[in-house]
Amino acid sequence: HQQPTPSPPHKEQNTMLNVGIVGLGRLGGTHANIIAALPDAKLTAVYDPKPEAAQLGKEKYGMAIMGSAQELVNSPEVDAVCVASPTYCHIEAVLPALQAGKPVFCEKPVCRTWAEAEQMLAAEAKSKSRVAVGFVRRFHPGQQKFVELVRDGLVGRLRFCNVDLVVGVFKRLPGDWFADFQLSGGVILDMLAHHLDLLNWSFGAPARVYCESLLLAPSLPEPNDYASATLTYKNNVICNILCGWQRFGRSANCYEIYGDNGSLTYSWGAKHIVHFPKGGEKQEIAFEATDESPYATEIKSWLACIAAGTPPKVTLQDGVDSLRIALAMITSSQEKRLIHL
Repeated sequence: HQQPTPSPPHKEQNTMLNVGIVGLGRLGGTHANIIAALPDAKLTAVYDPKPEAAQLGKEKYGMAIMGSAQELVNSPEVDAVCVASPTYCHIEAVLPALQAGKPVFCEKPVCRTWAEAEQMLAAEAKSKSRVAVGFVRRFHPGQQKFVELVRDGLVGRLRFCNVDLVVGVFKRLPGDWFADFQLSGGVILDMLAHHLDLLNWSFGAPARVYCESLLLAPSLPEPNDYASATLTYKNNVICNILCGWQRFGRSANCYEIYGDNGSLTYSWGAKHIVHFPKGGEKQEIAFEATDESPYATEIKSWLACIAAGTPPKVTLQDGVDSLRIALAMITSSQEKRLIHL
């Protein structure tokens, strides 16, 4: 369905934008600190079912405490909504915000189920506002340079890529929503969402996927997860994925692409991109670094798009496209079969 053009908020351009936050945990706190420091935005309301978190919002930022996401969205003191609640709660804020015509920033993954994704897309199609999705890696200069080099053909015709995304310090315990597969979707839906988006950003749309995973199996002595998958894209690029939430061992966050003329590797946080040209010596490719956190860059981008009345840089459709692959990986693992997308 054709979507209406986003409209700027009703307030005059360059005036203060009042932002409400749903969920004031780790990422909600990160976004709140960023917004509070901006000259053209103000934190006005918070909803968090944990009283201590909501009280912190009131004491630290002067936000009014709301009794529900719906109440926050409907407040006349809220122009835009930042959603940083647990994944399975996102829809509680995103839908009413779109229905109220208020711009939304929603953390990834955008939601937990495909039915919720369809509801969000339908609501956005009818709304004058848009959802920006928190794929923060898109706003990191190293990752941006990496994708630019791939698209510019530095390594030639693309053949395959590897994603190595293992966390060896997972500490979540039973009772924590992150340790509940039904709520979090495990390492596939939660952590790998970033790299699935990067793969889509680099290669377009995938054609098929096969996956094996632990899926936070309750039979394990402690919560941990592991997934091994192969994605084949419509351009025939083969993507090999290794990701895990482990309680010991190494940690890695590496993305590498091989083409006919060489390879490129980028590890999150590294100062350079590593290039191995075919028949040549290893090279380090610099990118324009910045002291600004990519979290700050993405929030500033969201607010700038609201002010300009333009679509966000990372859209709801981008979030849904990542979710689609993650859910296909989960289905493949559960049913032990190849999934065609």
